[in-house]
Amino acid sequence: MSFFELCLDGMQIQQAKIQDKHRKYHLWIYHNEVSQRLSIYSTFNELKRDYIDGKIEVNTEKIKEIVIYGNPTVPINTQLRGCPVSNCILHTIKWRSDYAQMIIITNRKFPNVRYQKNQVWLAYDYEAPPNSRLNKQLGDKINFTATYRHDSTIHLPYGKLIKIHEVNSKLNNSNSLKLRNISATKKKTVAWIVSNCSPSSPRNLYAYELSKYITVDVYGKCNHRKCQYSKCHKMLRKHYKFYLSFENCLCQDYITEKFFENALMNNVIPVVMGASIEEYQSVAPPNSFIHVDQFDSPKKLAEYLHYLDKNHTAFNEYFKWQDKWRVVLFPGRPECDFCLLANVIPFLKPSWYSDMRSWLTNSCEGRELKWKENQDFSQNNWFFV
Repeated sequence: MSFFELCLDGMQIQQAKIQDKHRKYHLWIYHNEVSQRLSIYSTFNELKRDYIDGKIEVNTEKIKEIVIYGNPTVPINTQLRGCPVSNCILHTIKWRSDYAQMIIITNRKFPNVRYQKNQVWLAYDYEAPPNSRLNKQLGDKINFTATYRHDSTIHLPYGKLIKIHEVNSKLNNSNSLKLRNISATKKKTVAWIVSNCSPSSPRNLYAYELSKYITVDVYGKCNHRKCQYSKCHKMLRKHYKFYLSFENCLCQDYITEKFFENALMNNVIPVVMGASIEEYQSVAPPNSFIHVDQFDSPKKLAEYLHYLDKNHTAFNEYFKWQDKWRVVLFPGRPECDFCLLANVIPFLKPSWYSDMRSWLTNSCEGRELKWKENQDFSQNNWFFV
């Protein structure tokens, strides 16, 4: 019998002991009373830190059941290994929803299940609101979130910069680099790899305007220039000085692999658009990127890129961070955080989102570039040339 079958069998026996609805009600009242006595933490991150430091203890004898609706993207039907707590089973068996401690929602399909008072619902997504897989009708049913945003219950960034002495020796440090004249061997200026040809952000228009003043080589689905994933990175590392890390929308904290992997890990200076300057500064070392909002127009940005192209010393200043920092992609293990959260709910203050739709969309509303230019233009005018 597999680990999952053993866990499921044990949970069925346990549920059979409390089938009486009246008794279930009293168990929930008792749980609420315990929660009121223990709910001393406002944030999961604070609680997680104290748990790892041994400041609080959690009873992990009972198996916690977590049902996922949508694409799991985490290990399911197997024992968790290497997590702070591992007494959870994550699966996608919908009929077990009534017995689960946590429901995780990852897609647009609204779960056809009853909302149980003795469980919590968590929204899990890496996409920004314009492309989110989450159902906009979730309303006030969500207790917790797991997204790229810093204000999520569980913060799941696309990447992270870690000081060298903190990097685990098991990680691949092939990208480590002693400061040298990186500019000397690169002969091309700006590259852009893009697959979404009709984004909600003004990146197409900005790139088009930028291309009037400096050469922008476009690769990917929106251009006849093609390159495979690994070959693209090799090409950037060898030939290009700048990379357009332009996100497909302007939203709070939305900083993806376009910044961490395509640019920082391939020795090109990222020219960024998406989150605000301050939000990039919160995740990146000083002088490691160029934000479009630092310039009044694409023309002014192009002038600065031309300056860096001709000035090796100034160009190489953008890589000094590599002496102290390394990039780690997708540094978190969501399944570990899900399990810990399922175990420490009584320690957290009551949490719910009064309007999930607003929480999602408000992070993008009102955001616009410093440069404003009204032009009637089709991206096809220049992408395919």
